[in-house]
Amino acid sequence: MSVSFKYTEASVSSLEEALHQAKNVQNSTPATETQVQNAIQNLSTSINALETITQTDTRAILKGCSSSLEGDIALNFYMQLDSGVIGSETAYMQFTIPKGENNTEIQKVFVKDAKLRYANGEALYVFKCRIAPKEIGLRVKAQLVDGDSQATEYNYSVKDYAYYMLAHKEIAAYARAEGIVKAMLNHGAYAQMYFDGASDRLVNDNMTENEKDVSDITAQTINKPYNKNTQNFLCDGVVFRGATLSLQSETTLSLYFQSEETLSFSCPGKILSVTKKDGFQILRISGIASKEIGSDFTVTVTVGENSGTLTYNPLNYCYDVLNNSSNGISWQNSVKALYKYWQAANIYFQ
Repeated sequence: MSVSFKYTEASVSSLEEALHQAKNVQNSTPATETQVQNAIQNLSTSINALETITQTDTRAILKGCSSSLEGDIALNFYMQLDSGVIGSETAYMQFTIPKGENNTEIQKVFVKDAKLRYANGEALYVFKCRIAPKEIGLRVKAQLVDGDSQATEYNYSVKDYAYYMLAHKEIAAYARAEGIVKAMLNHGAYAQMYFDGASDRLVNDNMTENEKDVSDITAQTINKPYNKNTQNFLCDGVVFRGATLSLQSETTLSLYFQSEETLSFSCPGKILSVTKKDGFQILRISGIASKEIGSDFTVTVTVGENSGTLTYNPLNYCYDVLNNSSNGISWQNSVKALYKYWQAANIYFQ
């Protein structure tokens, strides 16, 4: 039993892209060994993706994939499950994400926690795999596991779906998403360059030089210096020392405080964690969506029975990075790409 036409077409599109790359290598004079190996690997991966659609294992059948645009970067796998799997308390979808040469990250989503959606009267279970920006081009392996039993393995990437959307702009929803999709690919490519030192096989390779360019973004473009007056609302003895923004996995804002007392924090609707290190009490606000990058986050800081507030915006940090020449070009470009991603999200979600 094959999966849906949507996935088949996406697999074919991936193979076409790999064949195009191989043709370019063939015409290169001379082609480097790295170019040849990359072309061979992409062809092999794409052929494997095509072969999965002929699998007959009916326990978990992939009916489609999509990429999340509403917040974090993620792959959504839409699965048709048989009744035995649906009723299982122990069955889960296992995602395997490559992490460097010999490492992988495992994410698990139990069937009982999957979201149920209906498409053309068919019940589909949606399993979400969160992806770091630098991993947009990596093929994620998805496989249902129940005890010692493993179902058919499927492989897909955010990049696959992104270019599938860009190649099918005759579909209104895909045409509308063009700006945010390209901004996401750029965000991923600059993350590859900064975190992995990558210079080839970037996820924005198929975009034009103009689309890749972020040089038009400056500190003056962002124009969001931090307003230190917001610190005036903190309790006596509590000092705010600064902030950092992490883009390595999900977007996380870290706020650094010093106090002789143990602090507690709240910020409605956000995921918070607190650590202590080198004399700082560090509040981390994680899971910041692309459309929230320009949002003010007001944190309530409590000491005993007294409370105060501090307001910080991720763009305050972006402004500081671009306003300080000591920050490396690679990190500044990553911040510029993030800013453009936020701009595209604003347009897409308005």
